[in-house]
Amino acid sequence: MKPGDKTVCMLGIYGLGGIGKTELAKALYDKIVGDFDAACFLADVREKSNKINGLEDLQKTLLSEMLEELETELGSTSKGMYQIKRKLHQKKVLLVLDDVDDKDRLEKLAGGCDWFGSGSRIIITTRDKDVLIAHKVEKIYEMKELDEQHSLTLFCRNAFKLSHPKIGFDNVSLRAVGFAKCLPLALKVIGSDLANLHEESLVAWEDALEEYKRNPPSKRILDMLKINYDRLGDNAKRVFLDIACFFKGERVEYVKKILEEFGASNINVLVNKSLLTIENGCLMMHDLIQDMGREIVRQETSKLGKRSRLWHYEDVIEVLTEDNGSDNIQGIMLDPPQQEVVNWTGIAFEEMKWLRILIIRNTLFSCEPKHLPNHLRVLEWEEYPSESFPSKFHPKKIIIFNLPRSHLTLEEPFKVQFYNMFSFFFTFFY
Repeated sequence: MKPGDKTVCMLGIYGLGGIGKTELAKALYDKIVGDFDAACFLADVREKSNKINGLEDLQKTLLSEMLEELETELGSTSKGMYQIKRKLHQKKVLLVLDDVDDKDRLEKLAGGCDWFGSGSRIIITTRDKDVLIAHKVEKIYEMKELDEQHSLTLFCRNAFKLSHPKIGFDNVSLRAVGFAKCLPLALKVIGSDLANLHEESLVAWEDALEEYKRNPPSKRILDMLKINYDRLGDNAKRVFLDIACFFKGERVEYVKKILEEFGASNINVLVNKSLLTIENGCLMMHDLIQDMGREIVRQETSKLGKRSRLWHYEDVIEVLTEDNGSDNIQGIMLDPPQQEVVNWTGIAFEEMKWLRILIIRNTLFSCEPKHLPNHLRVLEWEEYPSESFPSKFHPKKIIIFNLPRSHLTLEEPFKVQFYNMFSFFFTFFY
């Protein structure tokens, strides 16, 4: 990627999740961004593409950050492709597409070198090398693990805020680096975890490393990351699992209101433990850490209706249609990629008396709910399928009430008393 090269160049960076692809792309972007007419760093392409109209929103963001205004709404990804090529084909741009998992999605954001002006640079990060090959990306770089020296430096920056171990901590630091298997994410997590112990106590560090030893990182990186989770207090664990299952990417203030019963300050605890980051006012979590949190929930029990949280749409639909929920369930999010129809009896929520979070999107129901739990703090239900709430629904703890395109009649919703409302939003069908 020579600065004087007038050709349009696509660079693909692939490797294991958590190995530092995004960090490398950010470093490249920051170093050369001043050499271009316009630039855009599109983060989390995979996750954002999975949302309704996600790809179209990414196309809009791309054009907006490239300082290109749209005369009309795109309306479709095909029109978005046309607009990107039309507006940028004579412009020297720098574009980073971070975490791309699908060739078709890549095609809709950067279809070819002819989309961009002379000297443009397109950087793509992915876990799947085949995505780059299929897109005919010529320059492909494999992101490999750090060597021992660079691993030690990264670890020390997180553990000691230095580039080298503190006096007396050389051997124990090398052992810690060994457990991280030279993965940058793991180095950061372990370093931050050990930094929270008493800095002068070698005994505390040795004890912590013994805990890592009992759960070998060679089993899986998720097992290693779980050790950091196990050190959290009970309320911090609840906050972590709720964010991992339901609220990644949401605004900080919104989530703090929902989780204040467990101590909103625990969000800062998770940030300090490198289990969570705050970016532009939103809660972000690395994929590996989110996977670890969700795996903790899966391991609670093999019975879906007995788990504390459900977020995969097929699992939720099974529990609702078979009426096999329980009072173990604290949160449900039903958000399928394509609209689903749930044929149910309407009584599925009767056994879920401790349900705190209920989020339903992009789903139609065969009948109205005959019961809703009074313990709810969040009720977000797109196209709520009834003109009224169940007669015994009195959610005194409700914080978020969001019912877009509801079937509720205008007079019925306000028969329910709300005591702690933070967000209240209705739109109606007529």
